[in-house]
Amino acid sequence: MEIQAQEFYPQIIADLKNQVATLADQKATQAALASLQQKEIQKLEEQLKEVNEKKEALEKELAAEKAKHTKSTHTKGGNE
Repeated sequence: MEIQAQEFYPQIIADLKNQVATLADQKATQAALASLQQKEIQKLEEQLKEVNEKKEALEKELAAEKAKHTKSTHTKGGNE
C-alpha cells in the first residue's frame, strides 16, 4: 500500500505546483488590472479637475457679462 501511495506523490506535488503557479498568475493579473484602474481613476480625476476649473472660469465670465449688461441697462434707463 505504501508503494502505491508513493507513486502518487510526484503527481500530487506536480498538481499542487501547477495550482500555485496558476494562483500566482491570477494574482499578477489582478495586480496589473488594479494598477491600470488606478491610473485611469487618476486620469479621470485630473480631467474632472480641469473641467471644474473651466466651469468656474466660465461662471465668473458670465457673472461679469451679466454685471456689465445690468450696469449698462441701468445707465441707459436713467438717461432716457
